[in-house]
Amino acid sequence: MKCKSVKILLSLSLCALLIPVFPVSALEDENLLDTVPETQKHYETSEYGAIMQRLENYKVKKARRITNYDPNQEELLEILKKRQEYHDYIYELKELPESELVDLTFDADQINAIKNFDGSDEMATRASATVSATLKLTQFNYTASDNRTHASATFSGSWNGTPLYKLQDTIGIGMIGSLSRFVKRSSSNAITHYDGNVVRNTFGEYNSSAGQTYKFGIANVNAKVFKNFTMTYSADADGKNTLMDYGAAYVHFYETFSVTGLSIGVSGSGASIGISFSVTKNGDVEWKNIYPRSTYI
Repeated sequence: MKCKSVKILLSLSLCALLIPVFPVSALEDENLLDTVPETQKHYETSEYGAIMQRLENYKVKKARRITNYDPNQEELLEILKKRQEYHDYIYELKELPESELVDLTFDADQINAIKNFDGSDEMATRASATVSATLKLTQFNYTASDNRTHASATFSGSWNGTPLYKLQDTIGIGMIGSLSRFVKRSSSNAITHYDGNVVRNTFGEYNSSAGQTYKFGIANVNAKVFKNFTMTYSADADGKNTLMDYGAAYVHFYETFSVTGLSIGVSGSGASIGISFSVTKNGDVEWKNIYPRSTYI
C-alpha cells in the first residue's frame, strides 16, 4: 500500500546546564550497578496499538474543548484512514496459508487472530505485528583518576510479525547526570537481516550532550523486515554523578520522510532531571522508556 510522501524536519530541544545537587565525597572508584538491580528493561507494543493510541489521544484532546469546533478534523481523518488500511492488511494476510504467515515471522497467537479476524479493534490488535525491545544499562561508575562518571547502554529489539508500514524507522538512546551532562564517547548500531546481511551505523545524529539516534530502512529489497537491531551508546560526565536518567526510544514511521524524525533533549533543575524524546507527527513511538538510577549521595 502506497503512502504519501511528506518531509519531516528534525527538531532538537536542549535546555540549560544543570545545577549541582550532591556534594562530592571522598574520591574513590565506585560502580553503582553493584547496588542497583534490574538494569535490563524489556517492553513490547503493536503497530496497530500505536494507531489506536493516537485515536485515543485525539479523543482526549477533543473532550477538553468547550465548543463543537474541531480544528483537527484532518488529524482524525488521517487516523481513521490508517485504521482502515490496517484492517485491509489483515484481511489480505487472512488469505495467505499459515506457512507464509510463519515465514512473515508471525507467531501462533497472531496467526490465530489473523485467521479469525472479524474486523474488530480487539482482533486487529491481537493480529498486529509487534516490536519488542530491551534496554540494558551496561556501565555506570565513577573513577577518581579522571574525576569522571562513565555510562554505557545497549538497546536491541526485533519485530514479531511483518508490519504493514515498512519504511524507515529511528532508534535512540539518551542519558543525563545530576551533576553534569554526559558527553558522547562512542556509539554504534547494527541492523541484521534474515539473509545474513548486516548494515551498520546508518544515518546517525548526535544530539549534543543528550544522546544519539540512528535512522534505518526496516526491510530489504524483497520487503522482508529486518531480523533485529542493536545500538550501543557510551558517554562520560564530569565529576561524581550519583543520580542519572537514561532511556531509549524506537519510532515507527507510517509515512515516507527524508530526515531523522527523532530528537533527544535533556533538562535539569535542582533535584529534577530528565530526558525527552520528540518525534514528528508522521511517526509513532513504538517503544519509549526512561529510567532513573540512584543509589547514594
